[in-house]
Amino acid sequence: MPERERYAHLFDRNPFEGKNPEKVFSLLNWGNAHQNVISIEAPEPLVMLGMTALLKMKDRILHFGKGEAFMAVGTQSNEIYIIPRVRNEPIPVVHAFSRQRVKLVGQIKETHYLSTKGGNVEHYYYHKHQSPYPSLWIHLGTGVGYLRAAPNGGQPSYAVGAEGIVG
Repeated sequence: MPERERYAHLFDRNPFEGKNPEKVFSLLNWGNAHQNVISIEAPEPLVMLGMTALLKMKDRILHFGKGEAFMAVGTQSNEIYIIPRVRNEPIPVVHAFSRQRVKLVGQIKETHYLSTKGGNVEHYYYHKHQSPYPSLWIHLGTGVGYLRAAPNGGQPSYAVGAEGIVG
């Protein structure tokens, strides 16, 4: 059964709707409670999935050094943000997505990240996206990446839930 059918409930509506960021973190991290809260200015509450390892495109691979960028999900949009780290912290401001302030990098076929889901040991996770592929856009001022879902028959091309990244 195709992944989008198997996890159809994630595409019907945002699985984080009505949940506070602490609850979303616990769902994404298989019961783990958050250790601390990092306050940043953002267009919506963001919850960390882990540290970005690499993003695979059709023609190239974008590698990230260990700890170079956080991978977070917006609790309202259910879309992934790639947030650069500066002095061991995320940048202080994440702007709302605006086509006037971003540049299209391309379609993303795989998303790889490190996370401590379900324990205290960091593990490597990856997701092979299905067509239509999401697109990575980079904010020209801050370097924040926005992984924007592609239209897919009235539903997003990917979703994030307790099961991980799907679609």
